[in-house]
Amino acid sequence: MCTRSQQLYFDSILTSLPVRGSRLGSKLMAVFEIYLDESGIHEGAKICVVAGFYGKYSEFRKLENGWCKVVAGLPDGDFHAHQFFARDKYSERVGPYKGWSDKAADAFMDGLVKSIRKSYVRPVRAYIDVEEFNQRSLDERVWLTFGVRSDAKWKTTGSPIRPHSVYYSPFESCVTEYFQRRAKRGSVLNAFYDQNTDIKAHLQEMWELFQKKNPHWADKCGPLFPVSRKKVKIVQAADLLAYLSHDHLTAGSPECRRVLRAIVGRRPHIFALDKHGINIALQDFVPPRRKMANGNPSIARADAKRRKH
Repeated sequence: MCTRSQQLYFDSILTSLPVRGSRLGSKLMAVFEIYLDESGIHEGAKICVVAGFYGKYSEFRKLENGWCKVVAGLPDGDFHAHQFFARDKYSERVGPYKGWSDKAADAFMDGLVKSIRKSYVRPVRAYIDVEEFNQRSLDERVWLTFGVRSDAKWKTTGSPIRPHSVYYSPFESCVTEYFQRRAKRGSVLNAFYDQNTDIKAHLQEMWELFQKKNPHWADKCGPLFPVSRKKVKIVQAADLLAYLSHDHLTAGSPECRRVLRAIVGRRPHIFALDKHGINIALQDFVPPRRKMANGNPSIARADAKRRKH
């Protein structure tokens, strides 16, 4: 029953998208998908991770079916990684996992991992050092948040001073990996994210700005869709990978490390936007003659106020 309802819901979303096997002129259009989630956009976070999976339409339907079977016993079939790995002051599991033995929990997680591995979707991960990002100049942060420039001035201001600004570059890195490694001629990429994310209001803007910054890929970008994690459960898999990746870079718990290794397997790569990575991202950047502080004094004042705090 779960699998059937999942498919009906997902098909209703895809009515406005190019479906698998659509024709583009005389050729079949290949439909690919990417599901992303984030960890570390809260106040005081030292790093921001964006992670998820990309692959073929058929691969994600296989993941959907397998994942749904494993989480069927949870309330609303809703898996949250932070809740699964959390412990109370007595080192006991919490929420719907309260009272579970380690054996039961391991079997549950192994089921989730197997559903990912058997589907052949590709993991993709990127993180940014929040402090390193915030120390960059205003013009550099405009560029890193999809600002568009001419030789003379900034055409768009990007998002250099808002709390979610750190999301842009790792988001771009994840989508870029798909286009560099998997995109095919005549294909389209449909993107999905959890509709309850804290940065929901900004993701559509990011998707549009990504296409403006990368016009050579714009015709291969389909829509960006918010979806319910209770109905399109693939979003839960992205949540798991984002959580594990953030934990690995910060707390580093042995349990999370084991699960992460099982998921990424021989693809452990993560785009690192640390000091060195940001320098690489900026290596071809030349600010316009009219810098942001001169072209948009209100942003410059807000940035100066932010730095004081």
